Amino acid sequence: MMKKFKYSIGGSLKQRDYRLKAFAALLALNSCLYTQANAVPIHISSSATLKQSRADIILRGIIKDESGLPLPGAGVRVKGGSISAVADINGAFTITVPDSKTVLLITYVGYDTQEITVGTQTVLDIRLKATPGSDLKEIAIVGFGTQKKESLVGAQSSVKASELRQPVSSMSQLLAGRIPGVLNVSRNGEPGATGSDIFIRGISSLNSGDRGPLVIIDGVPNRNLNDISVYDVENFTVLKDAAATAVYGIRGANGVILINTKQGTLGAPKINVEYYEGISRFTDKPDLIDGVDYMNLANEAKYSDYLRGGAAGAFNPAYSIDAIQRTAAGTDPVLYPNVDWFKAIYNDFGRNRSATANLSGGVSNARYYVSLGYYGEDGLFKTDDAVNDAASQSFKRYNVSTNLNWDITGTTKLDLGIKGILAQTSYPSNINAQNIFSQAFLINPTSFPILYPNGSLPGISPQADQRNPYGDVTRNGYRIGYSNQLYSNLRLTQDLKELTPGLSATTMFSFDVKNDNSIFRTKRESLYRINPSDPYIVPGDAASGYKYGLILQGQEFLNYDKENGGDKKIYFEAAINYNRTFGKHAVTGLVLYNQNDNTAPFAGNLTLSIPYRLQGVASRATYAYDNKYFFEANMGYNGSENFAPDKRYGFFPALVWDGCYPTKNSLNL
Repeated sequence: MMKKFKYSIGGSLKQRDYRLKAFAALLALNSCLYTQANAVPIHISSSATLKQSRADIILRGIIKDESGLPLPGAGVRVKGGSISAVADINGAFTITVPDSKTVLLITYVGYDTQEITVGTQTVLDIRLKATPGSDLKEIAIVGFGTQKKESLVGAQSSVKASELRQPVSSMSQLLAGRIPGVLNVSRNGEPGATGSDIFIRGISSLNSGDRGPLVIIDGVPNRNLNDISVYDVENFTVLKDAAATAVYGIRGANGVILINTKQGTLGAPKINVEYYEGISRFTDKPDLIDGVDYMNLANEAKYSDYLRGGAAGAFNPAYSIDAIQRTAAGTDPVLYPNVDWFKAIYNDFGRNRSATANLSGGVSNARYYVSLGYYGEDGLFKTDDAVNDAASQSFKRYNVSTNLNWDITGTTKLDLGIKGILAQTSYPSNINAQNIFSQAFLINPTSFPILYPNGSLPGISPQADQRNPYGDVTRNGYRIGYSNQLYSNLRLTQDLKELTPGLSATTMFSFDVKNDNSIFRTKRESLYRINPSDPYIVPGDAASGYKYGLILQGQEFLNYDKENGGDKKIYFEAAINYNRTFGKHAVTGLVLYNQNDNTAPFAGNLTLSIPYRLQGVASRATYAYDNKYFFEANMGYNGSENFAPDKRYGFFPALVWDGCYPTKNSLNL
């Protein structure tokens, strides 16, 4: 429960003018640090006549639609004057007006213009009403900025954040079937490794490592979308064609994915807590034949070979009638096993759960968003706790996300984003899940039982092929992986409207670091075989016990090995933006410089240890007339030191024009 404190100061000060002014300046400085949304006036009276210049009024507020959603890009302008401001991506704005009689005009495409008289207000909460018959209600995210949706000429698609709010470990899993032109291929269902390959408008390269799109999260390129919690996503946009991706140059050849995470909003603190519990299972599982069918089919196959060979001599079946009958009866599963290896190593269901809690809010000049998230998933492999409870299949991830937005002055803004990701994976043995899955197909149901009565592991080959799948899952040790990541980005934006309305400058610095550590504690147990023809210690006496023949000499202790990996990424950009409307003419412009520096501290050789650097310039110019005719020119000029000095840079332009022609409903339908 938050307590509200109110302060009031009254009295009479008979001091010199300069002392009163100094005291007023001190109060103004303190008010910048005052974080309570409900400001209380401070009354100061003086018997002396004070001659002071008129003080400007700083107004802050947020612009929303009727449903409470922010309207980024909404315009705020002083009626009859040249002072103006534009709402940011959260709908927040700051504007300085000359006096309390000032009238503000609030405008947004597709919404009715609203007039507000300042009066005594310092914080505004504005709700705009949609213009009847208008569907131009959105600002679209584009490369290095935003545009009105109606003025878009490049091919792009967006996914609603609500569609991504599902308890999955990898965001890429959710894209299948949601975006036109985007192909999603999942190759692995193992916990923590479910990330899908994404192809935008087909596969553009034969190189398997360079076919995916460029992923940009909060303006920073080459971040992993599968590491971000789906509950922290504000918007998700895919840029598809050259007109949309040209500003990214060569890096945009396979398309671009833009993701912005949630920001704080003006208002009292809001806490949101969500928890999801679910199950995972095979989409489809092959129906394997049992041991009896296998033995009969094996005999048929051998008999066919016998006939093709001329049927010379007596036919010797692969399995005798007696063996088939004993297998069908199931009275001696040790000597005559009938194993469904899928049921032996897989559970019917796995468990996954997701929990998230976030806190958001803010006052007129500062907003915040803080989120904590957890995701856990248990795989489908069975475990043998009596042998080794660490040989399990699981994935755990913890996410922390913080976004802070601070209006330092009426024209200067600072945005800070910090994200932390901790992940842990646990897998049985050093054999991957695909290999174990394949092994369950290779071993026939009559080769050997899951385990022998004395707990030893059955086997056939001394070369360790034709492995026991149950042994791979439960008896060969385990491997554990740890990963920690830090994403950080700091952006400073300066409104340059004093030079000319609509002009602004921004710069951003980002530092990302990742560390991976894997520990392998594995072994290879001894393998044994009971000969069905001579199974007992005393021939013919079952009470004497089974006779175990050593097939492969293994070990009972765990080996130790480790792997380390990680990288460090530094990104910097600086840009000049221009956005202004002159009557029916709308003009925007962008000039941006950026550079990347990627280093692999655990590189395996000298070449890979050299930092990988990118450098480039991007620009965009747009013109719209009467919201009907649109022209856009984009350019990217970038390069890398990986190429020869005379071929390091490339120029990637795109020129597009378009028009929309409104139709009239002459029939009044």
